[in-house]
Amino acid sequence: MAELLLMQGNPTEYSDKDSGDLDLDIVDDEDELEIRDIEKDLEEPTGTTLQKFCRYTRAKLARAERRVLDVGVGVLISLNTLVMMLAHQQMGYDAAREIGEYDPGMDSLSISEDVFITIEEAFAVLFLLELCVRLWIHRLQFFRNFFNVFDAFLVALSLVDMLIIKPMAGSGRVNLVILRILRILKLTRSLRVMRTMRLFSGLRVLVAAVSAFVPSLFWSMLFLTIYMVLGGLLIGNFVMEFINDGGQDIEIRKWIWQHYGTSYRATYTMFQGISRGQGLMGTLGAWLSFFPGKLDGSRGNARSLALRPEAAPRKLSSLAM
Repeated sequence: MAELLLMQGNPTEYSDKDSGDLDLDIVDDEDELEIRDIEKDLEEPTGTTLQKFCRYTRAKLARAERRVLDVGVGVLISLNTLVMMLAHQQMGYDAAREIGEYDPGMDSLSISEDVFITIEEAFAVLFLLELCVRLWIHRLQFFRNFFNVFDAFLVALSLVDMLIIKPMAGSGRVNLVILRILRILKLTRSLRVMRTMRLFSGLRVLVAAVSAFVPSLFWSMLFLTIYMVLGGLLIGNFVMEFINDGGQDIEIRKWIWQHYGTSYRATYTMFQGISRGQGLMGTLGAWLSFFPGKLDGSRGNARSLALRPEAAPRKLSSLAM
């Protein structure tokens, strides 16, 4: 008992010795610890005026990174995403003219490709400056995070495209295969929008919360998959006798086969029923979601065997006979 009182009797000594002037919440914050390590360099008395100025600037940038730089970069990424959406919209309008789907309303957005290229290059320069600032603050510690490495890859890819690929493509000296590969790699720029998830504290909390129930979400998806497979097998085997019955209406037999005739079709029909697929709900309504009214909208009306809603009760009653 005396030993227990001795261990509990002087908590201040432990706190003063091991935690110092650091708050316990800050000890667990690696970013805050890194900032404090950077600020310790300000205590170094040696060095030229330029070196002292660089140390001072680095410490101030490290302290302002989360409050100012992250917010500014988040806004920059949002603007870049908006520009990419507008560029894709314009490309879609141009493609519509080529395939005969032109609509006069498409003229509301008429931006030259050169404008998008110029804006894209401006964003590439800004992201390069951001990368340089973060490298100056964190130095080699910057590459400990996978997302930071990915950001550096995106910046390098933008620079290669701007300084090498585009000039070579204009002169016709670049291999078409290499050009296509680089264009595919450029699609990864769209993933930059994911950076906003970790630039704001509210989004970081939300991502952590979502990550917590990912295992439960996986098991829920597995449960639904089992349900779809089981339902497809039960219904598919149940209606197979009707499909093979030559005395029944051939149109109904075709319709049932299109949706439950094979394992793939039956499982896909169950998936449409669970996910409220448009092919199901648009024709027969929610109460008949497991008996969809059309095959596949993408195949067009020529191959569709869609049922009229008023005919659904009659056809379903014939199934039960």
